Amino acid sequence: MDSSRKASTKPQQKNKNGNSLLARFLGHPASSDNVQQHGAVDAHDGIGLRSHKTPPESDDLAVDRTAYKRFNFPTNEQQRRNEGWQQSSVPKTIGRINTSAVDDTLMRNEFYNLRDVSLTIGSRNRLATDNMVTNKQGYSHQIPILSKYCPPPPLLPAAVTTPPSPTESLPTREKITQLKQCDIIRDGKLVCDDTLWIRGSKIIDAKTAFYEGLQPDEVIDFGEIEVGGGRRRRRPIIAPGFIDAQINGYFGWDFADSERISEALDHVSKGLVKYGVTSFCPTVVTSLPDTYHKVLPTIAEKRGPQKGQAEILGAHIEGPFISVTKKGAHNNEYIHAPVNGFQDIVQVYGKFVEPLSHDDSANNNSAIKIITIAPELEGAYEAIKGIRDAWGDQIVVSIGHTEATYENAKKALECGATMVTHLFNAMSPFHHRDPGPVGLLSAEDLPPGTRKPTFGIIADGVHASPSSIRVAYKSHPDGFMLVTDALAAAGINSSSPYKPTELTLGSMSITRVPVANNSDATRVVITGTDTLAGSVATMPECIANMVKFCGCGIVDAVNAATAVPAKALNIYGRKGVLRDGADADFVVLNLGGAADENDDGDESIFNVSRVWIGGEEVFF
Repeated sequence: MDSSRKASTKPQQKNKNGNSLLARFLGHPASSDNVQQHGAVDAHDGIGLRSHKTPPESDDLAVDRTAYKRFNFPTNEQQRRNEGWQQSSVPKTIGRINTSAVDDTLMRNEFYNLRDVSLTIGSRNRLATDNMVTNKQGYSHQIPILSKYCPPPPLLPAAVTTPPSPTESLPTREKITQLKQCDIIRDGKLVCDDTLWIRGSKIIDAKTAFYEGLQPDEVIDFGEIEVGGGRRRRRPIIAPGFIDAQINGYFGWDFADSERISEALDHVSKGLVKYGVTSFCPTVVTSLPDTYHKVLPTIAEKRGPQKGQAEILGAHIEGPFISVTKKGAHNNEYIHAPVNGFQDIVQVYGKFVEPLSHDDSANNNSAIKIITIAPELEGAYEAIKGIRDAWGDQIVVSIGHTEATYENAKKALECGATMVTHLFNAMSPFHHRDPGPVGLLSAEDLPPGTRKPTFGIIADGVHASPSSIRVAYKSHPDGFMLVTDALAAAGINSSSPYKPTELTLGSMSITRVPVANNSDATRVVITGTDTLAGSVATMPECIANMVKFCGCGIVDAVNAATAVPAKALNIYGRKGVLRDGADADFVVLNLGGAADENDDGDESIFNVSRVWIGGEEVFF
């Protein structure tokens, strides 16, 4: 090689603080197409940017200056200084490393994306990097090595070693959190002695953390906790955050109160965290169009992630397109059929029914995630089809408050419905000649392109008997979704900061009454009647009851409050699961029962001890 193309192999010096001038590396696997386009970088007892793939025969640091010219990089040191060139100024190059004579911790003849690494040439001209990924077994790993010209110290601009001024803003780095020795519910299964990694607001998998050489800013160890008598308490379970797809209000607040909807959303979103609920659908019962037009814009505005509080996924609208005979606690005067089909949907709910537009226009950000409709009503099939054709799976249609026959219910599925609202309640009952909507749970004769629906269950021990709940679970466990159907009457006690003089559900007044022979249960009824209005249950109570009623384990019960609703709402992968790319919303469940080799303890006894939302722990 021409000596004019050689550069010194003088080792890199250290700055005044004694730290090696090594830069953190980041990067992504490179393609061979990129290598062919930009040329290659070869290493042979040294390193260099070259326009060919043959390693230099000299032990010196070889520099092909034609490669620099390709990126308009000044080859003259003084010109570089005058123009303010730094490491970050050099464009990304893609290359291939030949490691035949380099440190054997590098894998041979693998393509890499070369970005953000400085080099040190040791006494034997070995290549060294910061946070090098190695594999002692010799397996191939894609690792980032180099993308910027990083000459020996005499060529480095002074700005590289000069500390930034106090007023100069530094780039922010997302916090890395590692949870060790965890029992984690992953994809519906309990994985013991696992590790959970969080970067910023997202879950990342262990392989990503390994290949990128990530170091955690915070480590939380959930090792076994020894207790007396030779018994041990089980590790806490790390589970996805709970999702409640039907909640009318809480802590005295009602989501159908158009005058106080903003305060209601704020208070309930913050208060639900202590119950492990990290996402929910505020539910609005049958109301006048004017109420929807006032409530839905506020829900649209507050929809999405909010720091330190449960995320609003969009409203669940029950009514006004429901059956008068199965109205439950809804105001009979406001109920009507969608006789004009889809046109009535748009007219009643207003412009905020439109899902998020492609340009993310706030005016088109839908406030609605679920609409409950009685399919037997005039125009209902057309309305369901219209919703599906216009918005696909962005808005879920649910069958509820209905006198539907089995055939009506099947037809609704064919039109686009995929869910059933609070199974057993406010619907035609199961009959041996016409099972009604309940019959969908075991249906084998559904129309092509349809599937069994997800169904909500209020497992408070009041709305449905344990035996009925068990039958539903055994019939269709994959569609079993826990909901609280909680009201403003929920979460209120003597120490509650907010206690309204009157509890409401939309335009109806409601009252809490005790349940005979069950001191732990509470009924909420329309004032002056025996009509059930909703529940005062919490999601952990519903999970515990499911374990007791259905004879299932804690993992299956948690899935009914996490993975199942996420799939029903078409947000699975972002919510309801702890996998790479999912939102870092999760809860820590302390199991109350002790366990040994012969006894796993009572899994219905647990409490929510810690909650993370968007990667940050929320204290309550």
